[in-house]
Amino acid sequence: MEALDIVKISKEDQEKAFAMLAAVLWLGNIAFTVIDNEDHVEINMSEGVTNAAKLLGCEVCDLILALSTKKIQTGNDSIVQNLTLQQAIDARDGIAKLIYSSLFDWLTEQINKSLEVGKSQSGKSISILDIYGFESFDKNSFEQLCVNYANERLQQHFNRHLFKLEQEEYIQDGIDWTNLSFADNTDCLSLFEKKPLGLLSLLDEESKVPTATALTLANKLKLHLNSNPCFKEESEGAFTVRHCAGQVSYDTTRLLEKNRDPLCSDSIQLLLSCSCQLPKLFASCMLNKSQNPVGNQSRIDNVNPQSQSVGTKFKVLVPFRSAMGRSTLLGWSGSSTS
Repeated sequence: MEALDIVKISKEDQEKAFAMLAAVLWLGNIAFTVIDNEDHVEINMSEGVTNAAKLLGCEVCDLILALSTKKIQTGNDSIVQNLTLQQAIDARDGIAKLIYSSLFDWLTEQINKSLEVGKSQSGKSISILDIYGFESFDKNSFEQLCVNYANERLQQHFNRHLFKLEQEEYIQDGIDWTNLSFADNTDCLSLFEKKPLGLLSLLDEESKVPTATALTLANKLKLHLNSNPCFKEESEGAFTVRHCAGQVSYDTTRLLEKNRDPLCSDSIQLLLSCSCQLPKLFASCMLNKSQNPVGNQSRIDNVNPQSQSVGTKFKVLVPFRSAMGRSTLLGWSGSSTS
């Protein structure tokens, strides 16, 4: 809170932010019970349900419907369909992820606005290159894949600007110096980014196949990526990537689901109906990012949350983050494998 005070975030905005964080935590406590042999569920009434609804500013019954059912449009009619256990969990987690990621963006915007005060007078600024820190656990999934890919991109950015470009300037200026060698991670980045047969492209392609499984994904990666020296197939659908910080083995289980990160229109409608300002703002921002130009209600009905995968969105952001460190690179936290 002291840090937020320093950057001049108002007490009102701080309370809004903490309310959203609390809502995310309470959403995580919502549990489901399977009620039939088709794996359909109902929500267990608890503090998680009531407190999450209160913090979001929505009715408890509306939250229950958004997490346990979905509307399917058939012509002029809409059919309400019960969700299975995994679908309900995905719906709950999808709302929580949207709130959390949107809150991060919103806070960043507020801080940037605050720090702009006086900038026009001084005309001075610095850029900082921050390294995520490589992750390697007993079981690595989509989250570690994205973090470690981002680090590969940042590693190349660092190498390019502090080694390659600097040494090119030394040559141009005729400076006598000892050439510094550095590891080239081009092969690893090619493994992730190559089109149309890079890891992220293949993951996106398989994510669009309704019948795709972890095994079909593993087989597709094996077929197209085995020639890359940074890729190695493992047993039981796993694969290993040789990163610049070391080898990391990834499990293909749920990679497809996490890359899709489904958020249905019912969840967006729920947030738009909230009396609290931030949930409505977050849902509106998501709709504004969609490419559907028609009116609000049509956009809600037709928005396709899977039109751009999580991996694709992450891939678009990584070069942007790297470029922000271009003018000045301060400090180097190194690359460590957890």
